[in-house]
Amino acid sequence: RATLDEVPADGVCESSAASEVRGLVRNTTRVRREDARRAALEMSKAERLEARALPKLPAIRVPAASEQFTAIDGVDSMDIFVCKLHGIASVPRSLVSRWARAMAKTLRWVIDAEDAGDDDRLRRALLWRKGLAQFLLRRVKGGGARKRNRRHAVFHRRFLMFENGAYAALLASWASDL
Repeated sequence: RATLDEVPADGVCESSAASEVRGLVRNTTRVRREDARRAALEMSKAERLEARALPKLPAIRVPAASEQFTAIDGVDSMDIFVCKLHGIASVPRSLVSRWARAMAKTLRWVIDAEDAGDDDRLRRALLWRKGLAQFLLRRVKGGGARKRNRRHAVFHRRFLMFENGAYAALLASWASDL
């Protein structure tokens, strides 16, 4: 039993094993810090700057364009042909050139698939061509003049997804609006 003189101010008595463990942890932490400091001193200034500026990042697997292109296989063609969404009356002036490039891209897919004689690829290309206006230019929910910037940001994001080949994400966005 501990006497009154041996009891610490916080009222907690610790065994010698606990204090030994705490001491080992403190020593281990101190040794690790010293090792890290020594390693940092051995690195040149350029290496230290590079280690800070360019940290090692995990590799991200981006699906190949061919995998993304086939994302339309998961879409019911009736959802494309019988449109439940409202489109916009005309393409906004700021998006006309991007819309033209998107149209050209889907038409190129159709022509390439026809030339190759690949029926599956042709079916996919025709679905992309038919649904393109819905995927990119469907009306943004919530109207009013105050929402103009939000609507523009949504259109911009849709076009970016298409231009960067994130077709699965674009289709998921479209499906969530159905």
